[in-house]
Amino acid sequence: MVKLSGPCMSLGASGTLADAITFSSWKGRPYARERVIPSNPKSGMQTGLRAMMSGLSKHWADMSAVEQAYWDDRAKAAVISNFNALIGFNMSRWKQATGPVVNPLDLTANGTLPEAGAGSATGGPSCMTIAQIVVAVNEGWLFVLHSATNQNFTATISNAVKAWGIKAAGTLTWVHSPIAAGVHYYKCSRVTKDGQLAIGVTEFSGTAT
Repeated sequence: MVKLSGPCMSLGASGTLADAITFSSWKGRPYARERVIPSNPKSGMQTGLRAMMSGLSKHWADMSAVEQAYWDDRAKAAVISNFNALIGFNMSRWKQATGPVVNPLDLTANGTLPEAGAGSATGGPSCMTIAQIVVAVNEGWLFVLHSATNQNFTATISNAVKAWGIKAAGTLTWVHSPIAAGVHYYKCSRVTKDGQLAIGVTEFSGTAT
């Protein structure tokens, strides 16, 4: 990213020039960057990253003021919000198949995992209604749902389709859509506040029509 002063002989600029350079602004400061077109925005990795980003974003509002304040120092150093500090730090960890954390100074990864109960998948037209039971939160804070069309698959970032923030025992629900007709298999992974990641083992399935 290149910061600019008076881009394009003007006070500001936005948009793409010659399909090569994109002009925009961040926090009131204009910048330019190379235009990037995703090679496959619906690839497994892209889907897995978006699932985690969505889960973290939605869970931010449920975090306590103390937990949000853990990100003060990183946010101030980068001149960004605490929310963006949490997202950036944890998305980098997730890309490396490492569990996201609540506190960037606590990376011990030895917390007590949340306890998962049974999961179920009820098929519908091009969709699947998922219900995953959380028996106990313990020191956990995230559940991650993985999906594949083959049985006994290995849960990875690339087949993650949903991330939930958890605060209490209960049932997590979600509609997986749109999906192709046929049998779909699911596994659920669990993450502790200090980054321990337990990849899903128990598998359940359903049939979409």
